[in-house]
Amino acid sequence: MNQPHTTTKQQRTILTLIYRFRFVSTKHVQQALGIKHITNVQPRLDLLVKRNLIGRNYDGYLRLAGLPASYYLLPEGMAALKQFDPDVNKAVLHNVYKDKSAQEWFINHCLMVADVSHELTRLYGDDMEFFTPSEVKEYSYFPKPLPHAYIVVDDSERSEADPLHFFVELCEDSVQPFIHQKRVLEYVEYAEANEWQTETDTKLPHVLLICESDSLRRKLTKVTDKALENSFQNDLVFRLVTKEGIASIFEPKEKPGNP
Repeated sequence: MNQPHTTTKQQRTILTLIYRFRFVSTKHVQQALGIKHITNVQPRLDLLVKRNLIGRNYDGYLRLAGLPASYYLLPEGMAALKQFDPDVNKAVLHNVYKDKSAQEWFINHCLMVADVSHELTRLYGDDMEFFTPSEVKEYSYFPKPLPHAYIVVDDSERSEADPLHFFVELCEDSVQPFIHQKRVLEYVEYAEANEWQTETDTKLPHVLLICESDSLRRKLTKVTDKALENSFQNDLVFRLVTKEGIASIFEPKEKPGNP
């Protein structure tokens, strides 16, 4: 019989964060724990590594390139996670077992998703909810393949049937153009099926394409414009930005006293 894992509140926060994003870096943990100085985060991660709850990727190449280490769940960490959160998705945990041997492109992709969440949380705090594929996998009415994230922004001026929400896709320069085009067409087909609207009684989320470069953003704008021209769906909206331009998508609430 497996012995129960004793974990602190901070350790449970770290394990849950890694479960959500699959791979995280020190800065993501710093934000999740609300720790002012990043140097105070490392000992907490080192302890979890020592207890074999999490693994660490940090080879000579990353060190020479000045890139951060990435952290992922190990089987002992998954067991601890299930003890304090019995509702974790078993299918997600099954995939997590592969993370020890994950390829570099997948690790970088997961870190990019975590970076987007990190930036939006910095900008909007509790006014924004960020859901990863791990958290929406159980909902059958989400697009397949799952979006890289689903975001809901609090806006008291909007009705319950018309929330400010987005499916998020990270579009990287290294990906072949036809793959981006295929994904756009998949969203058109999904929108035309009206599955989201039927299941949730809310308007279809906008599709937010976060592009690695402005060059890619311009190319994909042509792709989305053409796809919408050929579509019978009037509710589908594509929004395209670079990672640096994420803040421009949302309309920050005016602070009291502003004109």
